[in-house]
Amino acid sequence: ASLVGVWSQAPVATARKSVGCGKAHAGGLANGKSQTRTGTFNGIERSWRVFVPSSYDPNKPVPLVLSIHGWGGSGQEDERDGGLSLVAEKHGFVALFPDGMDDNDSWGGPWNGWNVVGSTLSPGPQGPTCAGWANSPTYCYESCQSAGRCNDKPQCQWTSCVPDVTPTGIGTEATGFLPQLLDLAERELCVDVTREYVTGQSNGGMATYQVGVSLAHRVAAIAPVAGSFHIGF
Repeated sequence: ASLVGVWSQAPVATARKSVGCGKAHAGGLANGKSQTRTGTFNGIERSWRVFVPSSYDPNKPVPLVLSIHGWGGSGQEDERDGGLSLVAEKHGFVALFPDGMDDNDSWGGPWNGWNVVGSTLSPGPQGPTCAGWANSPTYCYESCQSAGRCNDKPQCQWTSCVPDVTPTGIGTEATGFLPQLLDLAERELCVDVTREYVTGQSNGGMATYQVGVSLAHRVAAIAPVAGSFHIGF
């Protein structure tokens, strides 16, 4: 609702159409429905859900909201529990609900999460990113093990090491899954590229901050909930 407030109260700039305007629905997308999609990004198969409002017209650019779930969640759960698709239907915007990576077979999952704001870079500039009592070797994901990570003590790294926003999880080299997902949405749908918004909760809130930093030139606004940068980042 806060993002809806942003675009309903702010002056409306002239819409700029994405390259998807004028094209028929791609991949079976349909008005008034959500669909689960899969694709390969940075050599890794990823999944997400897309909601297209009933009012969608392929010749009229609409806003887009990217909603990022918290650690251990999923795009489907985020869509179901958050109610954003209901808001998207009412206000006529496209909503995306991506799935974080779950490459950890330790007990206690699901482990879906986002490599952002230093979650896999402990120790950081100011030392460990967690307290000593939080040492958690089982939180080391397969992608981190293969990259030679998780040798820190305490072991503070707690998400996948795949490129979700940037290759390292910090910085501005926005070549990861989430930026590419926005690119794909612009190719497949008629999006107003001046009105792309990002929100998320917890680890998803952290990812929202990271997108805001890495794609500051692109996103119109962010609405992070209950997330922050790791100490030193």
